[in-house]
Amino acid sequence: TLNNKFDTLQRPISDPDTTAPNDPQSARIATRTKNKPHKSLALRTRINLLGYVLSLGCSIALGLTMLQITAQTLWDNTTHDANAVAEIVALNNAREVAFNEMDVLTARFDNLALFADIRGAILKDPDGVDITRYINDGLDWHVKELIADTKLSDREKIWAVLNGRDWLALETPLIFGQDQVATLYLIWDLSRLQSHLYQLLEASSIAFIVILVLVVLATYQL
Repeated sequence: TLNNKFDTLQRPISDPDTTAPNDPQSARIATRTKNKPHKSLALRTRINLLGYVLSLGCSIALGLTMLQITAQTLWDNTTHDANAVAEIVALNNAREVAFNEMDVLTARFDNLALFADIRGAILKDPDGVDITRYINDGLDWHVKELIADTKLSDREKIWAVLNGRDWLALETPLIFGQDQVATLYLIWDLSRLQSHLYQLLEASSIAFIVILVLVVLATYQL
């Protein structure tokens, strides 16, 4: 009896914090408590990742929108200048066509060399016969090709420029009195516009790559 009590006092006292609970319910509570930080971390990671993906998507959408607006503005300015020149040429030569003043027409068309953006100009009568023409790039331009270009929409023309075509065809009637005496087909150079569009695409591509790299670096440790 006395010896039994002495043995009990000599036994090591169990640490309640390190002893595994025998109660199954207590074990489940301990497990849930241990897993809570991992779940909150995973949720925070998903939220951060979603934010980065949304930022990347918004940046791409904004970049494409700005690219389209800038390209359309450049296109509108270029075509406005080209149409203005075509209308001036048509207006200034309608009388000479009506009175068949060929020497004056030939001299004026030769003077189109003063416009660096004009690659060619073809003047045809209502029957489709050449009246006079001016070509400064050495190419044999066909009116059917020029007419086909005038039928394209602005979007199709811009896409053609991006694919390598560096010219634009304009069709302008020559009116004298109430009659159309001829049709002017003007070939306008688009090499400068094409260069600007390529620079825009290059800058947009670089910006996209930089944003993508930043997003990858930001999400690498998540």
